[in-house]
This record gives sequence, C-alpha cells and structure tokens, in this order.
Amino acid sequence: MNMEYRFSAGLSGGPCELCDRCVGQKSGAPCKHPLKARPSMEAFGIDVFKTAENAGMPLRCPEGNEAYWIDLLLVD
Repeated sequence: MNMEYRFSAGLSGGPCELCDRCVGQKSGAPCKHPLKARPSMEAFGIDVFKTAENAGMPLRCPEGNEAYWIDLLLVD
C-alpha cells in the first residue's frame, strides 16, 4: 500500500500463529496484531494446491513430520 498498490493483499497459508491463544476466537475481542495478522487463503476459498500449480509451483502433500508453508501476495 505504501508503494501505491491500493488493492494489494498478503494472504497466509493455514491458521495464524502470532499468539499462543487468539483473543478473538471466543470472546470476539479485537486482534492483538492487526497489522501483522494475515487471513488465510483457505478462508477466501482459494484452492492453494491448484493456485500453486497454475503459478508453476506444484505442491505435494508433506510426508511424516515434514511441513512447508506458502503465502500469496496479490497486487493490482
């Protein structure tokens, strides 16, 4: 937004992990980190695997204790 991309958005994969316990989940209190927290791609109904594949980055399901994260930056 500071670079005049007014319609930019950063989305994360999976749930937010900024806090040990989210204050808003049960109480409806405001987020403690509103400028750091990002909504998940899944919350917007984005098929993360298909989107990554369409971008030339096909994903595979992790095996065992393996994990990886992918985020999405949308700029208009």
